[in-house]
Amino acid sequence: MRDTGSTTCVAKKSLVKPEQMTRSYELCMLIDGIVKRYPKAMVELDTPYFIGKTKVLCMDNPVQDIINGNILFPMYRNGCCDASTFVETKN
Repeated sequence: MRDTGSTTCVAKKSLVKPEQMTRSYELCMLIDGIVKRYPKAMVELDTPYFIGKTKVLCMDNPVQDIINGNILFPMYRNGCCDASTFVETKN
């Protein structure tokens, strides 16, 4: 699932291998404003929105198994990097 309002990616914890865990945690503010602490992992994703290795927060029961948040310079299936949202133009 793609979540354009999220600044991170999420993976269902049971899908993450122990060797992918980073042994560190990150705070995450959920949609209801509650802040929770989640373990981090580095995983390879191959989705319609992103291909490559990225940091994910591991949740026991996310709404979807994988949630793609906003990833800096994601690699899309057509092989191009989309940096268009990071280009500033001056008048």
